[in-house]
Amino acid sequence: MFYGFGDAGGLEYSRTIKNSAYKAVQKRIFDAMGAAYAVLGNKPGPVILIAQSLGCQVISNYIWDAQHHAPYRDVLPPGIWDNAHSTLDPADLKFRKFSSLHVLVTTGCNIPIFVGGLPREQITPIKAPNTRFVWGNYYDEDDALGWPLQDLSDDYKARAKDIEVNAGGFLTSWNAFSHGQYWGDKDVQKPLANHVLRSLG
Repeated sequence: MFYGFGDAGGLEYSRTIKNSAYKAVQKRIFDAMGAAYAVLGNKPGPVILIAQSLGCQVISNYIWDAQHHAPYRDVLPPGIWDNAHSTLDPADLKFRKFSSLHVLVTTGCNIPIFVGGLPREQITPIKAPNTRFVWGNYYDEDDALGWPLQDLSDDYKARAKDIEVNAGGFLTSWNAFSHGQYWGDKDVQKPLANHVLRSLG
C-alpha cells in the first residue's frame, strides 16, 4: 500500500520534470494509440476506454494535457505534449489525443484524492472530445479508493455520470476488497457491452 501511494504521488510530482515517470507513462499511452491507429489502417475509429483505480487519474492527466498544452516559456510542458510530435500526420496525432473517444468508463476511480483539496471552481474535468462522448464512473461505497465524481464540481456533474454498484461477491462486496472486483460485476459488464455494440453499429 505504501509503494502504491508512493507511485501515485510520484507521478503527480514529476509532471514537469524531464524524463520523469509521468512522461514515461504518457509515452506508453501515446505509443499504444499509435499502434491502434495503424491497426485501423491509418485512420481514426471510435474509442472505448476503460480505466481502473490510479489509471483513471493517469488517463485523465493524459487527455487533459493533450487538450490544454501550449508553449511554456520557463518550464517544460506537462506530459509529453511539446513540439516533438509535429512531424506526425495530423489525423494520427488527433487520434492519439483521444479525439474519437466515445466512451470513458472509470471504475474504482480515485481522481477525487488528487483534486479534492482544490477550490471547487478550479476542479474541472477533461473536455468532451466529441458530441458522442459519454463518461460512466462506477463506484462501490465500500471501496475506500473508488469515489463518485459528480460532487467534485458543477463541471464534473455535467460531464460524468456516477453509477453506484455493489462490486464483488460475498467475501468482497462489503469491504475495501471490492476495489478490484468491478470488471467481473454484471452491473459494469452489461452497460459496457451495450456501449461496444452501439459503437460497432
